[in-house]
Amino acid sequence: MTRATRATHGARGARGARARAWGLVVGVPVACATLGARGAAAQVPTPSTPRRDTIPRRDSLPRRDSLPIAPSDSAMRDSILTRILAEDSARAARPAAFSLFGLDRMRLQTAGITFGWAWPGQAIGTRVYSLHADYGEIYPGVRVLFVSSYWATRYTDAEVARLAREVQRVVTPSRADTLRLGRIRVADLSAGPDVRWEPGLARRARRLLPRIMTPWVSGGIAAHLVNVDGAPVSGTFIERALDAASLGISAAVGLDVHLLPNVQLTGQSRYDFVGTVRYGSLRVGGAFVFGPLARGG
Repeated sequence: MTRATRATHGARGARGARARAWGLVVGVPVACATLGARGAAAQVPTPSTPRRDTIPRRDSLPRRDSLPIAPSDSAMRDSILTRILAEDSARAARPAAFSLFGLDRMRLQTAGITFGWAWPGQAIGTRVYSLHADYGEIYPGVRVLFVSSYWATRYTDAEVARLAREVQRVVTPSRADTLRLGRIRVADLSAGPDVRWEPGLARRARRLLPRIMTPWVSGGIAAHLVNVDGAPVSGTFIERALDAASLGISAAVGLDVHLLPNVQLTGQSRYDFVGTVRYGSLRVGGAFVFGPLARGG
């Protein structure tokens, strides 16, 4: 064998040795993985066919309509949204009624006191005192005020004599002597809203001239508490008959004078009509002005 032949056989032997070595490196892990997969498959239990006597009967299963049904997320969202919209609608409906009549614009703008003289029917003229609060315009030229008044006096002698004759005629018509009742006092306390209207001509003039005088007319309704007392009638049916709690109506005309930004003078002629007592009055007074009126608004 020549030297070239020996070299060729040596190279082939080296390549074969390397191939066997690579086969061991690659083949051993592959074989191990294959054996592991077969072992895991052997451990998985094979499903068995259920026995006939263990299968539940159809009539023993719960019916679909008897199962509890949980509301879905979309249904719950719809319910919450509907409730929120209903609450918002209810809240929006309440202010709508106030804005319809302009009541949402009511703000206290003036507060004052007046005094004067009142002439109740069948009674002696007396002083009258009143408080008022102006809550501003609810409509152009229309304002809302709350007025409370008080006066006290006594019935005239002629009215007391007439009342005594009426009582005697009912109680003892056969007696000739005259029943004497003496003095009977009467007082009235009232409170209620007034609606005051400023004529359009005055409003137009106010745009051209400085706001100095404001004429107005008003009408209102008030609750009146009429109290009658006196030694001759105290605790008797006469006192109970003359005492009254009733509603009355009123009408007035007046003039407001604006001298200073925060001071307003007022004068008015007023008539109150109640079931048992009717009286007219003349009043003057002043008020403290704040809010838009103090700025000339």
